[in-house]
Amino acid sequence: MGDIKYKISQPGKGEKSLKILLGGDLGINNLEDLTEKFRQIEKDYSEFEISLNEVSVFDLSSLQLLLSLKKTADKHKKKIKFKLDLSKDSIELCEKAGFSKILKNL
Repeated sequence: MGDIKYKISQPGKGEKSLKILLGGDLGINNLEDLTEKFRQIEKDYSEFEISLNEVSVFDLSSLQLLLSLKKTADKHKKKIKFKLDLSKDSIELCEKAGFSKILKNL
């Protein structure tokens, strides 16, 4: 199990969104930790932006987590924005599994 790179930036002056930078191992072995962190963030903030950068492990469970975050935010009338900088291999994995449309709609 690799490490998760996780950084939170509070909204600056004139900004509304909490910014979350994620990288490293976002695979299934780390999802429990990520899920718990996101539950707390979702409780405390109404608008947030999640940026994925320098991701070493991204699998279908990672995609499922992102989709779940989007659906939960929508359900609770919260704004969420994703900036995904994924490797070619990760994008191909999603495409081959039939999830390219979901990835594009995040």
